[in-house]
Amino acid sequence: MPRSTFTTMKEEDRLGLGVGSDGAAWLNEVKQVLDFNLKRLAYRARAGKLDGVRLEAGTLIVTPTVGDVPAAAEELNAEISEMYPLVEVPDLLREVHEWTGFADHFTHVRTGDAPRNVSAMLAGILADATNLGPKRMAGASKGISAHQIGWMRTFHARSETYRGAQACITDAHGGHPHSRLWGNGTTASSDGQFFRASDRAAKRGDVNLHYGSEPRSKFYSHLSDLPISPTESEAAYVLDGLFDQETILDIQEHFTDTGGASDHVFGLFALVGKRFAPRLRNLTDRKFHNSRRAMPTRR
Repeated sequence: MPRSTFTTMKEEDRLGLGVGSDGAAWLNEVKQVLDFNLKRLAYRARAGKLDGVRLEAGTLIVTPTVGDVPAAAEELNAEISEMYPLVEVPDLLREVHEWTGFADHFTHVRTGDAPRNVSAMLAGILADATNLGPKRMAGASKGISAHQIGWMRTFHARSETYRGAQACITDAHGGHPHSRLWGNGTTASSDGQFFRASDRAAKRGDVNLHYGSEPRSKFYSHLSDLPISPTESEAAYVLDGLFDQETILDIQEHFTDTGGASDHVFGLFALVGKRFAPRLRNLTDRKFHNSRRAMPTRR
């Protein structure tokens, strides 16, 4: 953004930030809040008033939360699972389209028209999802040729059409009465998914501390799927998934695991007026910073 455009938007209060336009006043307010919360935390830790947290020899120890599932819930889950009908994946995908119309978002790259052959379009989606390719997908389908599947994938399947279709399904989820049992649709979460690759990728040389040197790829699943390198930090993609989506959801709070957390993400969430709630591993290795000492400037 050019500096002149930023200055104009700031003067007209059109930046859309979750903080005031006076940076010095906002920082002063944040410092007071941080100072108060740190003092309160220290007092409660010394007095043993933190639930599940204790202070031993100057070390803050947090008791892990263990989720116990009642036996009755496990029995109910098994009973419900047995009631599910056995449905072929193509039939299920077609039924979801009839509920939501998501396949219509795979518009033609030139004309913008919805797919005329919905069955071939859905087969193309499955070919992408299962990595079968048009030829093998056609062999597993009835009345659909590899040429039809390839045509649909070439002219209708693009990143923006996938994003629109996923947003359509997400909106349908949010509009279903059962979704209200889990909340009002203002929270979201994201996480990376690991997929092993073929042996031909074994000599790439990438090494990840968690996954080792196996050939692999990783998708950062949010409201849309974003492929990234297994050696990259997930934190850089948290805001991408939160804002680069086309659903009607108004996300106010977002959850990640340790891989999605960084000081930069904390700061950016504060600037846009949203709440960041990561699940942090090895909390004792984290550092709490206050504003009493000026940080050195790195040039």
